[in-house]
Amino acid sequence: MSQVIYTHKNGTKYVYESTSYYDKEKKQARPKRKLIGKIDPVTGAIVPTQPRGRKPKHVEKNDEKKTGGVRSIKSYGATYLLTELAKKMGVLSDLKEIFPDSYLELLTLMQYLILEPGNSIREFDQWQTKVETELTKDLSSKRVSELFATISEDDKQRFFHAQQQRYINEEYWVFDTTSISTYSDIDYAKYGL
Repeated sequence: MSQVIYTHKNGTKYVYESTSYYDKEKKQARPKRKLIGKIDPVTGAIVPTQPRGRKPKHVEKNDEKKTGGVRSIKSYGATYLLTELAKKMGVLSDLKEIFPDSYLELLTLMQYLILEPGNSIREFDQWQTKVETELTKDLSSKRVSELFATISEDDKQRFFHAQQQRYINEEYWVFDTTSISTYSDIDYAKYGL
């Protein structure tokens, strides 16, 4: 079993990988250490170093690495699925028709509200940094408020009417998942029935 060991020598903090092995001659467990690097005092990151007396296997002519580091890691699967569903069900085309300047922003907000049902819009900023969406720019909380303010009741009705026309010949069950706040002891009241 290996573990990470930190040591201080001459004011520098070094990091080693320590692996235990059994020494048959001394009949006891002994550690075998391999230098990983040293701790950068400014950033706290581990900087790889070469042990004394060893030359690097490959030396670059310039100090720049040929491959860039990871800039960000984002979740993609759930928003991709919801985007594809929105395309298939006509939601995206109806949004595009009725809200031509803000349909991608509205699609992203819809995805957020579906994927994070317990969160408020105030937490949208944080969410969009972790998730890949169709948007090319981030939406601030202020912009979300402005966007909601521009949506008129007529726009909402046109969108719902367009959606209704797509499925007029099909039958669906629609559930209202809003909650009803009550102090009642009636069992059905807590489920909003």
